[in-house]
Amino acid sequence: NDNEFHWGFNTGDITKVERKPLLVFAEEANEYKLLWNTPATNKVVFGEKDTAGTELTAEEDTVDGKTSGYCATFADLEPGKTYYYKFPNDDYVYFNAPKATDFTFVACSDHQTDNTNIKAGAMAIAEKNPDFVISCGDICNDGYSTGDWKSCFFDLFVPNIAGLPFAAAPGNHDGWNLFAEVLGQENRYHSFVYGNTRFIMLDVEAAYTPDTQQYKWLEEILKNDTSTWKIISLHESPYCCVPTHYSNLLVRDNLVPLFEKYGVNLVLGGHMHAYDRTKIVNGVQYVTLPCLGASPSGGTVNTDEDFYHKHDLGKMGFALITVSEEAISVNVQTNAGAAIDSFSIDTAGNVTEN
Repeated sequence: NDNEFHWGFNTGDITKVERKPLLVFAEEANEYKLLWNTPATNKVVFGEKDTAGTELTAEEDTVDGKTSGYCATFADLEPGKTYYYKFPNDDYVYFNAPKATDFTFVACSDHQTDNTNIKAGAMAIAEKNPDFVISCGDICNDGYSTGDWKSCFFDLFVPNIAGLPFAAAPGNHDGWNLFAEVLGQENRYHSFVYGNTRFIMLDVEAAYTPDTQQYKWLEEILKNDTSTWKIISLHESPYCCVPTHYSNLLVRDNLVPLFEKYGVNLVLGGHMHAYDRTKIVNGVQYVTLPCLGASPSGGTVNTDEDFYHKHDLGKMGFALITVSEEAISVNVQTNAGAAIDSFSIDTAGNVTEN
C-alpha cells in the first residue's frame, strides 16, 4: 500500500510446501503452537511426560486466507515440566515448557545453500540441547521457491530440531509471503516473551520508517515491555565492519533510536556470513552471527570504525546464549564446536570477556 514497501513479489503457493511438524511460539507466554501438513492428519496426542495424553483435533492453519496445514495449540504449560506430542506411527517428541529464568537458546543465521552444512549445523544445535532456537534469516536461498523451503528447511533443518520451539526474522533470501505462512504468522515481524526476556523479530526487508506499521508496532512493544532483558533479531545489522555488506544505515537511522530509547540490551543480526561484535554503542550490544550453512565471507574488515571490537571470518557457526536475572552470556562457536567468541552483558550494560 502507500505506506509500506518490500522487496520482491507475492509469489509461492503455501499449499504446495510439505511442512513437517514445527513448534513455534504462541501469543501467550505459556503456550506453543505446532504447525504441520505432513503427516496428513489433523489429530495429534499431547500430554505431560509419562502420562497417557489427550488426542487433540487441530485447527486449519490459515494465514492470509490460505489453508496451509494444521495448527494445534499446547496451552497452560507449567514451567519446568516436560511435555510431548505424538502422531500415529511416529515417535514421541518431547519438549520443555517455557522457563522463568536461567534458560539457554541458540541464535543462528544464513542457513541457505549447502544441504550438508545445513544438516550438520542443525545437528550441532540439537546437541547443545537448548530451550529454543531463533534465526536471523536467510533460511532458504530462494524463499520464493516451495522446493527450497522443503529441501533447506523442512527436510534438513526442522527434523533435527524437533521439540525445540523456533522463531525467525526474515532475510533478503526468504521470499515474501511464504516466510510468514510457513511460520504461521500474520506478519513477517513478531514478538514473544520467554521467561524474563522480550524477544522481537524484525523485518528489515520491509518498511520501518516512523510512518509505517512496523515502526509503530515496535515502539508500542518496547514502550510497554517490563521484561528484565530485551533482545532484537534482524537480518542486517546497523553496526558491522565485515566487508560483505557493512552496516545497514537505514536501520541505524530509523530503528536504532528506538533501541537506545527503550533499553534494548542485545541486537542479533546476520547477512554477512561472518562474525562481528561491536563495542557497546549507547548501551546496546550488536552481534553479527556467522553463517550456519552458507559460504563464509572473507575480505578486509573495516577496523577503523569507532564501534569496531572483534571479528572472525571464514567460519560457519552459531551462538549459544544463556539468560539469567544477572546477565546474558553469549558463546559463539563453529558447527564443529570450536570457540569463536565468549562474553557476558550485565544489567548495567557492562561487558565481560569470558
